[in-house]
Amino acid sequence: MATALSGHNPGGRGPNQRKGRILGIIDAIQDAVGPPKQAAADRRTVEKTWKLMDKVVRLCQNPRLQLKNSPPYILDILPDTYQHLRLIQCKYEESQRLTQLSENDYFKVYIESLMKKSKRAIRLFKEGKERMYEEQSQDRRNLTKLSLIFSHILAEIKAIFPGGQFQGNTFRITKADAGEFWRRFFGEKTIVPWKVFRQCLHEVHHISSSLEAMALKSTIDLTCNDYISVFEFDIFTRLFQVNFTLLIFSCFFNTYFPSHVLSLLVEFGNDPPPFLLLGLPK
Repeated sequence: MATALSGHNPGGRGPNQRKGRILGIIDAIQDAVGPPKQAAADRRTVEKTWKLMDKVVRLCQNPRLQLKNSPPYILDILPDTYQHLRLIQCKYEESQRLTQLSENDYFKVYIESLMKKSKRAIRLFKEGKERMYEEQSQDRRNLTKLSLIFSHILAEIKAIFPGGQFQGNTFRITKADAGEFWRRFFGEKTIVPWKVFRQCLHEVHHISSSLEAMALKSTIDLTCNDYISVFEFDIFTRLFQVNFTLLIFSCFFNTYFPSHVLSLLVEFGNDPPPFLLLGLPK
């Protein structure tokens, strides 16, 4: 492996209105048939993802970037992600279960998401060019946002594959009522498409508008892959002390809750230090 890692329009008329109807039909079909089937995360796909991650690391190692060694620090996050993926692969190689790993629903979604985020980071450098070296530029802010997403991606894989072994189907959700909700609707699934999660949640908590749904999604989908994992659900329900009547708080989350505190909470998982919990909504 490469060394960098080792170390719509309302009231519209005419064509626009027809387009809106067509898009609505397409969306209805997608809701009915579900998300597209994920490709197997085989060795070749995983190694391709590593190469993309390595390219991101090399781009971020440019001294002109002057990245600060403070969370979320992408030059630590991506190598750590690589190392944990290597651990997972080794564990499954030893037990001759690589095919089982490559067909794991969670792992397939995870690898595809990691690959897409890596490609996005590479494209950011390609399109941003000199602006990437300006600390206050929008391109640099976008890199920081991606770094935060990568940190959530790392925390999630460590929680779902502790010690390199899959534990997603037995992951313990901290709050009892939240765990009961997940088991009632999703059983032992580790990850579900956002649209499926939203529909199930709507059965116990009315989501009154598309804006509320968007705010909720941007809060709970930490890895920004249009899926909700049991890990993300656990973080969300602990963060807001959710009892399925308090979800309105999600509309205010992105404005009022410090992103660095969320990042730390994700990192510490089920054992956050007391100081992190002092400012949490009750």
